[in-house]
Amino acid sequence: MEKDCFGETIVAICYDFDKTLSPRDMQEYALIPKLGYTAGDFWAMANRYHTELAMDKICAMMFALFSESRAKGCPIT
Repeated sequence: MEKDCFGETIVAICYDFDKTLSPRDMQEYALIPKLGYTAGDFWAMANRYHTELAMDKICAMMFALFSESRAKGCPIT
């Protein structure tokens, strides 16, 4: 098991979560707030990557998650 920057043990469960069971994207519940963003600010940033860099929307979201977590000193591994 790996520990995150907050000293907590992290266990990841990967699954497809496309708002069929929840009204919001799964990232909005814990990950985006842990990065210090509101959902609106995070999605605006990801959408800028999508538009300005001509990225696929999902790739832009993933790029934002990975780059922001690395910038905060807590890279997603």
